[in-house]
Amino acid sequence: MAGSGRSSLSTKRLETALVLVLIAAAFALRLVQLGADSLWYDETVSTFLAGQPVAELVAHTARDIHPPGYYLLLKGWLSLSGYPAGQAGASGFGLEFMAAFLSTGFGVLLVPLAWQLARGLALPRPAPILAALLAALSPFGVWYSQEVRMYTLGASLGVICLLATIPFLGQDRPVAVCRRAAVVYAGAAAAGLYTLYYFAFLLVALNALVLPLMFYRRTRAGLGLWLAAQAGALLLFLPWLPVAVRQATNPPVPPWRSLPPLSQVVVESWTALSFGQSATPLAFGLLLLLTLGLVASAVVWAIRGDWLAFAADPGLRSSLGSSASHASSLAPSRGLAVGLLLTAAFGPLLLIYLVSLITPLYHVRYLFIYSPAFSVLLALGLAVLGRWRWPLGRWLMAGAALLLVLGSAVSLRALWTDPVLAADDHRSAVREMAERWRPGEAILVNAGYAYPALLTYWPLPVAWHGRLTEFEPAMLSRAAADQAAVILQTGHVDGAANLGWGDPRSDFYAVSSDEIRQQMAALAEAGARLWHYRIYDTVNDPQGVIRGELDSGWRLFDDRVYAGEANLRVQGFQPPRQPSASMLSAEYAKRLTLQVPSGAVPDAVVSGSTLDVPGVTWTLHQDGAEQPLAISLRLVDERGDVWVAHDELLGGNTGPAPDGLPLLQPLHFDVPAGTPPGVYRLELVVYEVSSGNTLEATAGPLAAGTQAILGEVEVQRPVPAPTASDYLADFGPVHLVEASSPATSVSPGDQVPVALLWQAAPAAGSESLIVVVQLLDEDGRVVASLEEEPLQGRYPTLAWQPGELVADRHSLGLPAGLAAGRYWLIAGLYRATDRNRLTTAAGRDYAVIQEIEVR
Repeated sequence: MAGSGRSSLSTKRLETALVLVLIAAAFALRLVQLGADSLWYDETVSTFLAGQPVAELVAHTARDIHPPGYYLLLKGWLSLSGYPAGQAGASGFGLEFMAAFLSTGFGVLLVPLAWQLARGLALPRPAPILAALLAALSPFGVWYSQEVRMYTLGASLGVICLLATIPFLGQDRPVAVCRRAAVVYAGAAAAGLYTLYYFAFLLVALNALVLPLMFYRRTRAGLGLWLAAQAGALLLFLPWLPVAVRQATNPPVPPWRSLPPLSQVVVESWTALSFGQSATPLAFGLLLLLTLGLVASAVVWAIRGDWLAFAADPGLRSSLGSSASHASSLAPSRGLAVGLLLTAAFGPLLLIYLVSLITPLYHVRYLFIYSPAFSVLLALGLAVLGRWRWPLGRWLMAGAALLLVLGSAVSLRALWTDPVLAADDHRSAVREMAERWRPGEAILVNAGYAYPALLTYWPLPVAWHGRLTEFEPAMLSRAAADQAAVILQTGHVDGAANLGWGDPRSDFYAVSSDEIRQQMAALAEAGARLWHYRIYDTVNDPQGVIRGELDSGWRLFDDRVYAGEANLRVQGFQPPRQPSASMLSAEYAKRLTLQVPSGAVPDAVVSGSTLDVPGVTWTLHQDGAEQPLAISLRLVDERGDVWVAHDELLGGNTGPAPDGLPLLQPLHFDVPAGTPPGVYRLELVVYEVSSGNTLEATAGPLAAGTQAILGEVEVQRPVPAPTASDYLADFGPVHLVEASSPATSVSPGDQVPVALLWQAAPAAGSESLIVVVQLLDEDGRVVASLEEEPLQGRYPTLAWQPGELVADRHSLGLPAGLAAGRYWLIAGLYRATDRNRLTTAAGRDYAVIQEIEVR
């Protein structure tokens, strides 16, 4: 007996260790490409709502179709992880990773929960460890562990409800145990309802199993506690219940799905539960038959066991119904154990399908919250197979398990590599649109409720966001002055009047075709370009009223389709309005005419801001239609050095048409922070994309040979001065913020260009400093050196203001006889008065820029 106890303890420790290994493996698996893709629409709704104040978050969800629980949890998580506004950072990927990490955590939690569910049901070994294995490798689980939605949270709460249901299924139930289970059930059920309304289907299915059993057994205590658990969950959910009832009985959104045929529902659901949504029924047909056989084996095992228990001596029930190591007075019979799993896995699906006959609710994604029970069923089927004939059963179990693992691996590979499964690329679409957008231009989101995707990734200020029906042309001019965007959203064109319950704050609302045409005319009259952000617009505008308006007078100049199943598309349109007559021009032979409104070039611009030249138009002549053209807008100093160069296609990706109609393309670029103050020429170069050949500006007041001179612009220092948050080196009165060189491999005698960005310390006194740029060999000897004031003396440090950023350029000449090898490029400073080098806090008198190889 003592030996048997030690063996049992050793087995439990081994199983616990295996579960810990599977938890680690599940975590690693769910980190693969986590946050690599753009957030898709539903996910941006999550981050958008999480970025709102709590009161607005709750109010917004009350006008939508989901409860607020998950969004509140996500809000807390994003606040802790550095994204309290729910907006993506400039570099990208951070928000996507951190927001999905919450789902990842609950997805990993499903591994020990599946293991514990199999143990709680007293399933024979090795079913519990196999359940943990299948939950860890589940492609369905990995998919939703990487999605910024509430599904893994709902699935975890669902398993907790199943665990709390188990004591009510056992024959011998201590009241204290059932009481604790009722409390856990009530809390988890209420939390599940606050997470996702589809959780209610699981609760209804569980009651359909437990209540008849209670009445059959006539166990008043158990029935009372079970009903108390339901009442407790309902009581906790009561504050939100009126909202939920209204949303369920009178949805505020337009219908966007229909019920597929029953055969499709069955095949699609079984495939997703078995190998995830990245598997296809045709390719996985044999493996789907395997999972069907495993579930059938579990059912046969339960029926056979309960029949034998009924026919045999009641004292044998425990040994027939469960393994000795897992036997418990709380464990249900085989039939009830498998019945609970079948009820949890398929009961909600049946209910959803039946309700969908009235109003379509079915979508395969919602099945995930019921999927852990399916994993346990498969694990039981494997365990039953292994207990068949020795040793054939063990080999069959191992082979079947291997096939499941291989099938999961193939499905996971498709999940991560198949472009068909890629998320709608809002990240690229919005950021590329932001690069082409110019101040004073409108952005039309159609369907309008998709605006969270735009706001999540939009990197620029937003002056106004609202309904197209509320648009006034003056909004564009006011927004242009602030370099901010005007974002217009459309409603459901000619939709039902009760959409959004008539709430003026709702994202869903009806708008008439006449209102659309009137407002599109107002947009055309405003004379600005329009960006059309198209996704789900066939749902919002099924008759294509907006598309028809744009096709009937507006001119398409840019059209891009992005990855993802929804065919996300961004289009740029020019309004049907001719430019004003007061223009300065440049002629490019017989190919192109440039026209710039008089006074459009600003007299001054602040360093670190943007420079805009509105109203610029181009006319392409017939002889210019042969080659795609591009333009390069440049800021050039008095020495001829180019400080800013912005290149873009002429006419977007559609190119200007040789139809004689002017193409409106305002000029725009960022003036980098640190650009030295002074007067610069604004030059424009036109060149062929394929050859790079420059077009000559042959006539007109702006023509100047290889370029057009648009005017002179004074670059001014910002007030107050910006502050850098990080430094490459702190030299006391001056900080080196950035340092770089395009030269990585050079030859003796070459010139090495160096770009430095300095910042004067806020409290530093004015003194003359000399910049030192040197090349050191591997022994630290100086082999090349340059000493000069910033910008070759054109902007000495005595002129710098405290806190001012200054971009500085130098060119270090290398000796002709320099030996080949590795060298280090460094930068430093010394005082002009005493030639003493300034040192950093680390005690060095230089900062390393980069390593350079001399060939």
